[in-house]
Amino acid sequence: MLLYGVALSCLDPILTITSSLSLGRTPFSRPFGKEQEADAAKEKFKSGDSDLLSLLKCFNFWKNESLKSPSVAANRKFCEENFLSYQNLISIEETKDQLLKLLISINVISKDILQIAKNGGTNVSHFLDKHNLHSAKEPIILAAISFGLYPNVLKKIPSETDRKLHAPTFILQPLAAANTVSVYPNKQSSLFSDGIFEKDASFFTYYSMSRVNSKNTSKLKVWDLNRIGAACLISSSKDIVVEHRQGIITAADGNIQIVCPPRTASTISIFSKMIQDFFNNKIIVKDVQLSHLYENVLEMFINLLLDE
Repeated sequence: MLLYGVALSCLDPILTITSSLSLGRTPFSRPFGKEQEADAAKEKFKSGDSDLLSLLKCFNFWKNESLKSPSVAANRKFCEENFLSYQNLISIEETKDQLLKLLISINVISKDILQIAKNGGTNVSHFLDKHNLHSAKEPIILAAISFGLYPNVLKKIPSETDRKLHAPTFILQPLAAANTVSVYPNKQSSLFSDGIFEKDASFFTYYSMSRVNSKNTSKLKVWDLNRIGAACLISSSKDIVVEHRQGIITAADGNIQIVCPPRTASTISIFSKMIQDFFNNKIIVKDVQLSHLYENVLEMFINLLLDE
């Protein structure tokens, strides 16, 4: 996911999301006995139909406040009042810097940034503007998330019974499971409501899945759901086939297909190949920079995501 964040110039938000996922820690706090208050406080961080964008919004909210009030005591009080985990937020921040230095060590980001930071005594993140041109654009961030989580994909189908129970039902894409099975978002998901059925999107990515057993039922539940568009999804596939005349794109496994203008189909196809070329070249040529490959195609693809 980190490399896609670099490719799509939304590195900082992807560093935040990756850090939280790798730690297995959420910035939200839900103290025993105060669950309802915590859930109400979490509502203000909802962002689009994405648990990970909500996580990002929460982290940025805390980060902006911590810059205003550098006092640890004030920071802890702020977190307590907003049902946030101070320790988890600090851990996410520290992990972000570690992951950033990892990207520099493998030449994905120029080593010159470290020297600049050393001379200025400032966090290296401040010198990464060119890698964060699209860090405020949710469709671009969601694309990087989608590429990183693929093939963890769900296809939406509404169920009247579950709609009444406020529990959306999804069917797993065949590419991720031998048989289609019903799965459910966990109750803490920002997508846990029947309102999701009013959305246009039919596809979602997720980070993890596990079976949850209760007294009389056993359900597969997913965490960290994110609504994505068809163009974003199909370009995540490792190998796609384009029928240029008809403007049809089909993933290599044959389970995902979208119809679009031929030019759009070509753009998605070339961008997908660009990503694969980077990974292949990275093994042989150590100083290949992802952001320098096929810049015109990358710009076209970003515009496509913003218009989708």
